[in-house]
Amino acid sequence: MADMDISVALCTYNGERFLTQQLDSLRAQTLPPGEVVIRDDCSADGTAALVADYIRRHSLGSWRFSVNGQNLGYRRNFREAAMQTTGHWVAFCDQDDVWRPDKLERLASLTRAHPLARAVAGSFDLIDAAGRRIEAPEAPGQANHGMIHRPLAPGEEYCFGQGRRDAAMLLCGNAALGCTLMADRKTVDAWAEMTDFELQHDWEVVLLAWQTGGFCFLNAPVIDYRLHGGNAIGLPESAVNGAKGPSLEGRMATIERFDAARRCVEAQRRQLSLPPLDPAYGRYAALRRAALEEGSLLKWLALQRYRGLYADMFTRRQRLGDLYLILKGRKR
Repeated sequence: MADMDISVALCTYNGERFLTQQLDSLRAQTLPPGEVVIRDDCSADGTAALVADYIRRHSLGSWRFSVNGQNLGYRRNFREAAMQTTGHWVAFCDQDDVWRPDKLERLASLTRAHPLARAVAGSFDLIDAAGRRIEAPEAPGQANHGMIHRPLAPGEEYCFGQGRRDAAMLLCGNAALGCTLMADRKTVDAWAEMTDFELQHDWEVVLLAWQTGGFCFLNAPVIDYRLHGGNAIGLPESAVNGAKGPSLEGRMATIERFDAARRCVEAQRRQLSLPPLDPAYGRYAALRRAALEEGSLLKWLALQRYRGLYADMFTRRQRLGDLYLILKGRKR
């Protein structure tokens, strides 16, 4: 593994409370990164001083730290940090988590097992502000705390294919946390040039990698993801407390995210000179939106024909949740 050329792109903002533990976990990697690039987004606390002192005290010559001239927001800050890296692989890093010592080693092994993959990621465990484990049982038929809508065994490796079901999973939501993601140089550079910042940086990178070579996932925790109430990019509550009853607002937000991801993929495909995305994705989103907004039982029945986009994509409980909202609306 010694020949793996890996950079870490770490963004900070008012993160002094948990940052030292994250920095310690980077230094403890069994496969050390070739460089660590840290960009601070104009923190108002002691984050900048903490990072500068940490680098000095540990004589970290391959670590580089800078502070933005103005606040950019996390999406633009991650782009700038990634563009400052020079490694063949770039691992994205948040300020408040703790990496398992073998995180980079396991992701590097995944790239070797799947040489066509342009990005790889792992799963995570949840911890609270004090570092205590938060138990969050996986829902039936799902993996990665509900971010992947298919069952995976512990330690299983899964590469997303180009079929409709896998495409729908990646369009419906981010399949992996960015802090567990590693992408190759070509993908990172292409993403940095294409992005319009409509989606989270990690979701855009995953979508681009999936289209241009492949995205592979390891169903094993490679970090401890800290929940402390101030996360810049939080998990949905269902990932921690389980699914609750269906709401029209939640369903419509899901469709909005799907449409945003679809627009992102369409733009990426145009710039990559790839064939357009199957128009069935747009028709499906419009039909589901109309079924819910209009309370149309006929349109909900028509959704069942969208194999890989509805009947195969959502669990029976989720589809019945749509039906419940439709019937509830029809009774008004």
